[in-house]
Amino acid sequence: MDMSGDKFLKAVLLKFGRAIAMTGALALFATGAHATLIVQFDDVSNGLGYDTTISDAGPGDLHPVGGTVSTVSVVGTSVFSITAQSGAPNKGELVDINLLMTLAPNADFIIRIADNGFMLQDRPSVSAASFVTPTTVNHEITVQTYVDGQIVLNSDPLVSFQNQSAGALVAVAEPTTIEHIIRLKSGNYTGTSTFDTRTYVAGPPMLGLLGMGLLGLLALRRRA
Repeated sequence: MDMSGDKFLKAVLLKFGRAIAMTGALALFATGAHATLIVQFDDVSNGLGYDTTISDAGPGDLHPVGGTVSTVSVVGTSVFSITAQSGAPNKGELVDINLLMTLAPNADFIIRIADNGFMLQDRPSVSAASFVTPTTVNHEITVQTYVDGQIVLNSDPLVSFQNQSAGALVAVAEPTTIEHIIRLKSGNYTGTSTFDTRTYVAGPPMLGLLGMGLLGLLALRRRA
């Protein structure tokens, strides 16, 4: 093949590699639309289950924009400040939660934060990863994360500034539910705890496609 033909082939392959890489990147970082973001409280001591529910744009939601629930809730003498965001753009991020709480002595709560009805672009499975970042922990706190009913993270009791994470390949069906179950026990301590937890997803086929595109670009650069 003459030089002009070789240059033409390289140009075609370069464009193809860029297209594959871009397609993979867009699919990897695209987020699904959410349906119903909710925050629920269960005061375990009263035996009533989830007796308080705050829905996106419903009573008790202080955030005016859809996709985020922000609430300051008082249950007895315990105070919870929670912001839960769903489908943050350009991050492949499904749910991002920030919590600050001051608990009464011997309090025992379960907080469920869920987005019911995620559409994941017809992916049969996703790679899910959850992260917990504690700042100040003065209570017994554990976090469980589920994607479509399958557990991704089952944390140890949180410790200040000791991050925890876990991941799993999860088979999903649309619509998909993403949920965090947070257990809080105060014992005799009445101070404040704060932490952040996030869940991300990415489609495994798109990870492979993105990798192929990047490898193709690397090979062409070496040949050049």
